[in-house]
Amino acid sequence: MTTPLKPWTRAAFELIVHAELHLRDGGDFDRRMAHIGFDNAIEVAITTYLGLNPIQRQKKSYAKADIEKWMTNYHTKLEFLEQEAKSRGWTLKIPNDEVVFYHDIRNTQYHAGGPGIPEADHLAALRIAALDTFAMLFGVPDAKKVLDERVQERLASDDVRPPKNSTVDKLLDMENEPVVIAGQPYAVSEALYATDPNAYEAVSAAVKESRNCLDELSAKYPNCLEPTIVHVGFVHFEDSVYLKQAYADGEITLTDTEFIAGDDGNNCYFLRSRSPDENADLLVNQFDPVSIINCFDFFTKAAAEHIAAEHEATKKAWPAGGAAE
Repeated sequence: MTTPLKPWTRAAFELIVHAELHLRDGGDFDRRMAHIGFDNAIEVAITTYLGLNPIQRQKKSYAKADIEKWMTNYHTKLEFLEQEAKSRGWTLKIPNDEVVFYHDIRNTQYHAGGPGIPEADHLAALRIAALDTFAMLFGVPDAKKVLDERVQERLASDDVRPPKNSTVDKLLDMENEPVVIAGQPYAVSEALYATDPNAYEAVSAAVKESRNCLDELSAKYPNCLEPTIVHVGFVHFEDSVYLKQAYADGEITLTDTEFIAGDDGNNCYFLRSRSPDENADLLVNQFDPVSIINCFDFFTKAAAEHIAAEHEATKKAWPAGGAAE
């Protein structure tokens, strides 16, 4: 029987398991995938931890401004990790300057398509760093033992494939060109699922979704939403926040919300440092209808035109040089 893990730790640990499986296969491609997986697991573990409710992290609380600062990029997340380790009296097995070195190698492999093969000692150190990060943040002291259990479980059920996920498929296919195999084009999601289901499952584990807030929006804006829409919610993946709209015919659209500025004009309105449900709360309770029609397309054409006309009429009623009284 495998050691149980809390459900919110699954994303980070699935990345570690996937990387470990590739590491044990030992081929050149596998070593590249292991390097990427262990590196991603460190970042996902930190991101997941910072996004938890205090009750899920031993009632530890952090200032909202600090969380937003730490969530800025990979390096600021490592700054949090080092600070958190010091506060717990935990000595990180692999220092951050070395983790950054391995991360830069990963970027060369992943983004620039570099031909090099990760060195064995680099992989060994990055594996230790991923397990150490997971162990400290989520209170799993023997993370290596749990990893061995999960790997054996996965190998014993090698023929069992994870379920397909339409949101994951959309994320993979919107960011990548089709893969041509034997002259035939295949969607990346289809090719990945067929050739490396563990990698597909690792991506699935890293995707976070909010509740479906369609009913809440329908109650606030009666007879305004497109009748073919069956789902409106938020999807968080890596550093992006998407608004997801699903339709009765199975079609899904994902709109990257990065272009929507926050109240200060600098940060994004829908922040990655919030939970998906918190961003859904903002959409329902604070995002005004004019902003909705300018940013998204889940209102009917008639409703959007009515909202725009009312807004223009209100603007014309404003006193010269000022806002409406």
